[in-house]
Amino acid sequence: MSFAPTYSEVAQYFHSISKLNVRVGKVDSTVQKALGQRFAVRAYPSFFLVSGSTVYEYDGDRTKTALIDFASGGYKSGEVG
Repeated sequence: MSFAPTYSEVAQYFHSISKLNVRVGKVDSTVQKALGQRFAVRAYPSFFLVSGSTVYEYDGDRTKTALIDFASGGYKSGEVG
């Protein structure tokens, strides 16, 4: 099952609600090898949230709702990801 449609939905959600100030991007770490090493990418797809100088790796369900919840603040509680 491809993750691309879910990823697109998450990106569209955050790009349509600018007040949340969440930017979504994707990187091919087989091409951008330095970023893959910096974030210690071990599997694909991998998800990271960068807040200031802190990086949070997400390891929860790969659903639109779960990813939106994580990026909207769930990463702060440590309950998700």
